[in-house]
Amino acid sequence: MGSSPIASDITYIKTHAGWLYRAVVIDLFSRRVVGWSAQPRMTTDLALQALRAAVWRRKPKATVMIHSNQGSRSTSRECQLFLSQHGPLRQLPRNCRHRKFLPAL
Repeated sequence: MGSSPIASDITYIKTHAGWLYRAVVIDLFSRRVVGWSAQPRMTTDLALQALRAAVWRRKPKATVMIHSNQGSRSTSRECQLFLSQHGPLRQLPRNCRHRKFLPAL
């Protein structure tokens, strides 16, 4: 993850058992998936699990800019607390140019 910005988004998939929600975090430099989570409900934990996986996998040392749709899951107290505890992570503003990568998730 280094100082490369990352993007995250949540999407849903229809299955025989109902909807499955998937949160994905990608490194915008390498375009690799660095964290993901799938759950039967769209909750804050879904987004947080994907972000935790990305941090665990990449162990950032420098500041990492994060872009998400800034929905209620991404801006929840739990996610903001996680970001504050992992100093090199910073949320990008809504009008960021990295938004063009999100539909590819």
